[in-house]
Amino acid sequence: MTATEISHATAFSTELKSATAKVHEEAEHSIFMDTLLRGDLDASTGTAALAALHAQYLHVYDALEDAIGAHANSEFLAPLHDARLERTASLRADLDALSAAGVEFEREPHAPTQAYVAELRELGASDSREAAASLAGHHYVRYLGDLSGGQVVSRLVSRAYSIPAESLSFYSFDIEKPKVFKDSYRAALDQLPLDEATRALALAGASNAFAHNTALFRALEPVVAES
Repeated sequence: MTATEISHATAFSTELKSATAKVHEEAEHSIFMDTLLRGDLDASTGTAALAALHAQYLHVYDALEDAIGAHANSEFLAPLHDARLERTASLRADLDALSAAGVEFEREPHAPTQAYVAELRELGASDSREAAASLAGHHYVRYLGDLSGGQVVSRLVSRAYSIPAESLSFYSFDIEKPKVFKDSYRAALDQLPLDEATRALALAGASNAFAHNTALFRALEPVVAES
């Protein structure tokens, strides 16, 4: 059996998880996220940190969802995407609620956010299969992450900083059974018609998404630095 055959005998969802394990861990245990989720910031700082994160995410999801729309009929995106996953409107609502509550935060994209957005915009502007395959990797990282670790984030920050539900709608999905949905999503990943080249591009897209996220978190460290 060749190396290619071995790789392709592995379910793509499994390969995605294993191939991105290191960069996933780096993002998950960034100084910013560790500090925020420990819950030992004061309520004002913790809430401001979450608002700062959501403000950066708004730029990312706006670009991501525009790109997904451009590839809506792609053989690599159509099986994965569900309108219930889209987060841009929820992020806008959260930021409006936080702003109305007097929380101050930077709305302009930081340099790492700009780089993340630029990659997504470039993928959206291309009508190639290669761009769609790369975008599938980004899709996996963002949305499956929101349905998994994102739910933990929501519970922790809500409890630690008394953030009301109307400021946490980003983490709330109109999906009755998230586990069933995630299992179906992974099954769809495994059925994507990827060849060796597009499989590699999807893996690279996922790795890039985690790397961009880590850089985004690093740029937010000053928000929690006083802790």
